[in-house]
Amino acid sequence: MSDPKILIAYVTRDGHTRRVARRLAAAMDDDRVGVEAVVSDLDRVPDPFEAEGFDGVILAAPVRFGRHPRRMRRYAGDNRDTLERLPSAFVSVSGAAGSADPEGLDEAEGYVERFIERTGWTPDRTACVGGEMAYTKYSPLVRLVVKAASARAGGPVDTSRDHEFTDWKAVDGFAREFASVVRERRPDRRAGDGDATA
Repeated sequence: MSDPKILIAYVTRDGHTRRVARRLAAAMDDDRVGVEAVVSDLDRVPDPFEAEGFDGVILAAPVRFGRHPRRMRRYAGDNRDTLERLPSAFVSVSGAAGSADPEGLDEAEGYVERFIERTGWTPDRTACVGGEMAYTKYSPLVRLVVKAASARAGGPVDTSRDHEFTDWKAVDGFAREFASVVRERRPDRRAGDGDATA
């Protein structure tokens, strides 16, 4: 039997969520993990979602101004029944998730809770991943707003460079954990579909 195949579909604003998606895939593609990961921008994933050929799916999206992108919210809501037939996960990338302050971590969890409420999709696993303050990539207005918010929270205000808050080891760990879930559930799903052989 071939290795289980997992789709990692992402939305990105400044490129950081793409990096997170690729890191998830790299952790899964390790020979010791035994999973094939396919990374794709959400715009290239069929809508409605066709689960054929995949044994699991991860959706990843950033948070800006307290919300995940509308197209990710719409996609997850429109395709929730298909997503829930597979092992699924949602990865939320935000500055709050990289905070050392418990209030910041609660805020990051709140973003995920609101996403689930709005979409009606209940993934098997969720992860809050610290993002990046990409000052050098922001428009002047966004840079000003983000800097003011960061100053209020005691965060970085040096706009001459970007500031990364990602715990890459935690990203690797989440990828391996989810891959394990997919491997464990794959035979059950296939047996239920009548595809198993004796």
